[in-house]
Amino acid sequence: MTDEFDQAVLCSYNVGQYPEDVKKRAVEYCSNLQRSPNGWAFCLEKFFQPTRIEIKFFCLVVIQDVIFYRYESLTDQDKTRLKASLMNWVREYIPNNPTEDQAIKNKYAQILAILFRNDYPDRWPSFFTDLFGILFGGPVCIDMFLRIIRSVDEEVLSKTVQRQNVEVAVTNNIKEAMKAEGAVQKLVDTWYQILETYGTAGTHNEICNLCLDSISRFINWIDISFITSDKFIFLFYKFLNNVNLREKILTCFFELIYKGMADPVAKISLFGKLRISQLLSTVSMDDEGDFLDEAAKVVNTMGMELLLSAAKLNPQQQIQLETVKMVEEALSLLFKFMNNDDDDISFAVFGFATTYLNTMKTSPSVDPTDHFDLMLQIIRRKMKYQDDFDFSARDEEEAEFQKYRKEVAHLMQMMMKIIPDRVAQFVHGSLEMVIQNLTSLTFSDVEVTLYMFYVMGDGISMDLMTKLEPFWTSEITLLASSNISTYNHQAVTLQYFEVISRFSKFIPNDPEVLKNILVSFLDGRGIRNPTPMIRSRCCYLLYKFLKTQKVVNLVPFVESILLSLKELLVISTETRKIISFDDQLNLFDALGTIVGQAGTEEASILSY
Repeated sequence: MTDEFDQAVLCSYNVGQYPEDVKKRAVEYCSNLQRSPNGWAFCLEKFFQPTRIEIKFFCLVVIQDVIFYRYESLTDQDKTRLKASLMNWVREYIPNNPTEDQAIKNKYAQILAILFRNDYPDRWPSFFTDLFGILFGGPVCIDMFLRIIRSVDEEVLSKTVQRQNVEVAVTNNIKEAMKAEGAVQKLVDTWYQILETYGTAGTHNEICNLCLDSISRFINWIDISFITSDKFIFLFYKFLNNVNLREKILTCFFELIYKGMADPVAKISLFGKLRISQLLSTVSMDDEGDFLDEAAKVVNTMGMELLLSAAKLNPQQQIQLETVKMVEEALSLLFKFMNNDDDDISFAVFGFATTYLNTMKTSPSVDPTDHFDLMLQIIRRKMKYQDDFDFSARDEEEAEFQKYRKEVAHLMQMMMKIIPDRVAQFVHGSLEMVIQNLTSLTFSDVEVTLYMFYVMGDGISMDLMTKLEPFWTSEITLLASSNISTYNHQAVTLQYFEVISRFSKFIPNDPEVLKNILVSFLDGRGIRNPTPMIRSRCCYLLYKFLKTQKVVNLVPFVESILLSLKELLVISTETRKIISFDDQLNLFDALGTIVGQAGTEEASILSY
């Protein structure tokens, strides 16, 4: 049967070339074996024999199937035999076969975890005694021990996995049994011994990472004091200097600071003990990407948790001053990571930034004036296009930046609701700088300044919009009187017209300003621009702009506007080469607006 079994399994896994009818028979053979009452026993025996990985894996699948679906139908003797055989595999087989494939080891660990769920504690009270016993087999058995613990978390204990109510009850009972038995304490001691032995020696980094992974998984439900003891913290600090272990160390820190704690004083004391801000303050922004990703995740969570805990403190509590210092240190990290060249790393701390701004709206725990200017500078830098940005491309990279840019803009919108005058002052200074140095600046410097002005008016209340009317008027006057609309780049040109359109109702009663804006719309910068996309957009924006203007201000320009639009309103093939039919409809709407508002005589209209 063995040869037939081997061939059927290999054929069903498409190992080698077989005719379709042979494959069909092989699959049927394997299915029948899997469903047979004693198929699992045959596979259990076969699993101990030297054979190909595909055959071993199939044997484990059959064993897993019987544990999942037919376990209660087994006799007590069969259940005991199954558990004993599987434990013997890790005790006897693994030490003599240290190069066993990881897929087999992981599948084995998963099966043992499922058995643990089924039988612990009532029908397998010795599980942890048996499991701790394999540690004496050396590094290869320690590796298996940690894989089993990981699978126990994934299959049974993890809070991140959604489970039915019955399963949740089983999980809770198992956790209580582990605590009562002392398994948690012994597990914590074992983790420490593994890290001290192999981490300190700088050997077996994979084992140390598996160990740290196990720790991070258990933190959310075991007593936090197990892991925040001085001996553990000392090792964590030490291993942060090991490039092979530091990411998992940060994962442990993340779980510690994310752990739910009802008492804000205790949570803030935990931050003080971990000293994460001091540890991460020396991190270089040129470091390896995956490490910075983990570090940003820690900074983000630490900042949010710290601010939320600080908000719950009584102002008279002595820890308040210490908390203010911690917030200041955390904010330094926020700005450091937010300003990172990698947008993904920058975005990873936006939760902290948002929480900080929300906190400033209600009960500031630190003086915000020292930070807002820096945040605005970072926002300006991070919203800038790269000088080689391809506006004609529609690939994933360009789309991701546009999405990221909107998220940055949202932070600026939040700042507008907190410190509108300071934002206005910053944007005014940026506009003046750009206008004075227009010829020496890249398009991205010019465009981002216009974009910041545009974002200022996005999503704010009518009361604030009205309050800032003098500012809008002065900035529009500044733009219309400058040469910024002549900057030769489509992104700058388009953003200029978007700004003019958004704040059009704040155009001053100054004929020269209105004239400059109308001319820019009607000449080669606007509806006659060589770029079709800008031409089309300007046809629509011109219509919107004219709708907001006062009749008395438009009257002196009606005739020149009509003359300028005349040739573009002709329905012809030649005109269609310049603008689309939809664009013409927008121009007709614009024409109707000015004629209706200005009351141009019928004869004059017909002459055009």
